[in-house]
Amino acid sequence: PCKEPTNPNIVTLVDTNGIHGTRISYCGCNRDPNRLQQLMNTRLFPGSVKFPTTIMRFRVMDDYTKHNLASKKSSYDYIHALCSLSDGFFTQEVADPHPQFIVATRIWRKLHIDKHTGQIHNLSESDAFPHRTPGSIMHYCLACPEDGFNIEKGWEQTPPE
Repeated sequence: PCKEPTNPNIVTLVDTNGIHGTRISYCGCNRDPNRLQQLMNTRLFPGSVKFPTTIMRFRVMDDYTKHNLASKKSSYDYIHALCSLSDGFFTQEVADPHPQFIVATRIWRKLHIDKHTGQIHNLSESDAFPHRTPGSIMHYCLACPEDGFNIEKGWEQTPPE
């Protein structure tokens, strides 16, 4: 626990078991709390950058990605299902995090693409992949011939047979 927490903020928390209103306090020990970093360290994904009022658990982001890729479930339908888990009778009274959820899922996907293609580690800047376009998220086929990478020098003089 922090010895100098900030004043509690009311936020909307999106989780796999529903949408909840809750309060969170940030660590105020360094007088200028990096809210995004603190949220990410606790596996919470912010719905906005400056002053997040909607936060999503990492597991709900992963769960939505699985639903979307496997069954093409839209973000609207996913959020509506979470609203009905929160309050099955008065779903209109549950906070609607859909606009923030859309933005968060796009950022989440971009981060995952960058992670899986090595862009988070700046692999295109290293000497390991000399012909890779900087910032490219395209997966390269390592079996396909690429001059200077997996083909010997002078391959042009190789006879056709």
